[in-house]
Amino acid sequence: MSFAEAKEAFACNLVSTGHTVVMSASAPQLQAAIESYGLQTITLAMPELAKGGGFIRCTTLTLDNTK
Repeated sequence: MSFAEAKEAFACNLVSTGHTVVMSASAPQLQAAIESYGLQTITLAMPELAKGGGFIRCTTLTLDNTK
């Protein structure tokens, strides 16, 4: 992943299920790296979220179902 992807595409602001990663469509280097580990990716183009200074992780709620 490049610094530009991290800064401009919010590349690390992603959500992972452990098998699938939902991430920015503007981070192809990170996408390739994730897929090289055998994970699937779903890419989204959501410029309105980026305008607010974040991406998909900022709009999710993690539930702990281990109890």
